[in-house]
Parts: sequence; structure tokens; C-alpha cells
Amino acid sequence: MKFKTFLAFFTLSLIFFSKASASYDLNAINHEWLGWTNEIREKAWAKKLTMDEKLNSTALSWSEYSKQRWFIDHKRPGQKAYYDYKKIWSWFSSKWVAFKKVKWSTFSESIWWNTYRCSKEDCTQDISKAIHKTFDMYMREKWKKYKPHYNSIVNPQFWKAWIWIALDESKRKYYITIHYWTEVLYK
Repeated sequence: MKFKTFLAFFTLSLIFFSKASASYDLNAINHEWLGWTNEIREKAWAKKLTMDEKLNSTALSWSEYSKQRWFIDHKRPGQKAYYDYKKIWSWFSSKWVAFKKVKWSTFSESIWWNTYRCSKEDCTQDISKAIHKTFDMYMREKWKKYKPHYNSIVNPQFWKAWIWIALDESKRKYYITIHYWTEVLYK
């Protein structure tokens, strides 16, 4: 009898306390990020960025790699400095990507991770709100002396962006990578 009671409570707990995997539309959130960026660029008299989803592999690769490690940074394997431009350039080259140098610019990488909350079936808006906080953080750099993320967003030499968000649903974390660039020479 005890086993049957246990089994009944166990079954009920699975029904009431387990959460099915929520749905979300990361492509829509990527386009929202691009929209937020282009609003700022328009105010700064910079040309709107476009996103080429076919060439999104580098942002995808870095976000997914970071999710597996449970943290995100700019350090490629074997890299000691936090943001080593030459090492990151080499990493892009290993992915068969090269960028045209326009004035002083070729590419930039913006990254972040944070948590999100969602208790609905469709988490798209909740994830978008969490990610917008990252965008807002980048925007707060505008008035600082050191503003690498803000400068990437408004850099008039950048014409394209690759954006990828990797979600760790079990930990409710997102890892976002944005690659801004001038022009791809080969892929």
C-alpha cells in the first residue's frame, strides 16, 4: 500500500511540478537586437546594419561554445589577454572568415551572459526583456571614457552584424555574441 501511495504522489508531482520545455523564437529576438541597434545608429547618422543569417556561424559558434563552458569571455583557446585582437582575428580565419579593413575598422565582438525568467509557454518576450538589459548596459557606456560596446554599435564603418543567442534552459541563462564587421572578404 505504501508503494502505491508513493507512486500516486510521485506521478502527481511530475504532473504539477515538472515544467515542459518552453518555446521561444530566438530569430525574432536577434532581429529585435538589430532593430534596437539601428535606432541608435540612425540617431548617430550611421548606416543601418544588416544581418546575414547564412553567415551567422561565428556568433553561433562562440555563444554555443560559451554555453558549454558555463561562461563567456573573449579568450580563444590558448589566449592569455582578455581581448587579443590578433588571436580573435586568427580564430575568425580558422572559420574561413576574413574582413576588409575600412579606415581603422575590421570587426568587433560584443558578448554577455545573464539569466532570464519565464513561467509561460512562450518565453520569447521574457528572454527579449532580459537581453534588452544587456543592450541598455552597452548604451550606458555612451558617456564613459571607455565605451567599446557602444562604439561598436555606432561605428559607421560597420555594415553588418552576426548575432546569436544560446540558451541554457536548465539554468535559465543566455549567452549572446554579436560580431559587427565591415565587409566579409571570404567565407
